[in-house]
Amino acid sequence: MPSKKSTLSVLLLILCIFLFYLNLSLYEQEGVQEELEPTYWESPFGLHGIEKDYKAMTDIGIRWYRLGIHPGPTFRQKIRQFDERYAEICGSGLNILENFMLHGWRKLLGNAEYAELVRFIVERYDADGINDAPKINGTEPKILCWEIGNEPNIEGKGDSCPPEEYARFLKFIYPVIKRACPQCKVLFAGLVPFTHDEYLDIVLQNGGGDYFDIVSLHYYGNATGDYAYGVKMINEVKAVMAKYGINKPIWITETGTYSGSVNGIFQSEEEQAADLVKRYVVLLSAGAEKVFWAWGLYEGFGGDGNQYFDQTGLIYDGRGDYDKGFGVEKRAYYAYGLMTEKLEGFTNIEEVHLREKNVFLFRFDKRNGYV
Repeated sequence: MPSKKSTLSVLLLILCIFLFYLNLSLYEQEGVQEELEPTYWESPFGLHGIEKDYKAMTDIGIRWYRLGIHPGPTFRQKIRQFDERYAEICGSGLNILENFMLHGWRKLLGNAEYAELVRFIVERYDADGINDAPKINGTEPKILCWEIGNEPNIEGKGDSCPPEEYARFLKFIYPVIKRACPQCKVLFAGLVPFTHDEYLDIVLQNGGGDYFDIVSLHYYGNATGDYAYGVKMINEVKAVMAKYGINKPIWITETGTYSGSVNGIFQSEEEQAADLVKRYVVLLSAGAEKVFWAWGLYEGFGGDGNQYFDQTGLIYDGRGDYDKGFGVEKRAYYAYGLMTEKLEGFTNIEEVHLREKNVFLFRFDKRNGYV
């Protein structure tokens, strides 16, 4: 007859085996769940604009959405509106890059009330379980990337800010964000050509290098080869950072071109679509981590329908001489979808050198092959 001690040992062994297979089963289920519901955090495919048709965005593989806010004294009164919008965006499968606009930055710099409002906002949407926004329709609003300003190197614009003062602003607001959300990423304001490298250089001269995590760049142009200028910008920014011993990620948070006619220069839908793919391919190969098409999913920038930014969208808005009707998808819309279908999840990019002049070939390695 077995002793009580040996019986207990057998029972413990059976329990250990049961727990092992139970944990294995749960692990496999979690793995399946992650595979079915990926966050696409590493995806490079983004869009900037003022949109509400989030499904039309995710249908073509857009995974990041860039916004812009200018929080003021009435922000807390409208907080429910922001909760609902952010929850709807996150629930659709999009990651959010939010931008703290710097209109009136002189009044904001060193302002304790503004710093507290920024802290409140970042804490509310960091999804860390402390003072978070409530779930809405089962989705928790979540924002882990914050940009500080927009195109500060354009003189006379709302966010225009001398580089020395922008360095001061970064030193002021970066610690506020990081104390509220250490895991959040803070982006340097999107810089435009042609003073991007000079502006960044002065900010770094003034000690701003420790007060941002990612550099943001903007550029547009025509569909006649201007896509390549982004590579030049990236290389120039890398050179400036290297000068100060800095190596930080680069995101292109605005880029695009139009279809239609601007100042007598006509571009077809086919030319816009081809340029879109070229921009993403060359920018990613040059080292950009993410690229955001702009302006917008739908056309329309407040003009008569015939201005540059009225025609850079991927879906017609029903206005303009070359518009085909509200809601009609342009060829660039389908080009974006095909591009993400082929390239999402790539692990490496290699430029294949060819002998033909002005012909470039890029190989995107994926886990199950290459494109």
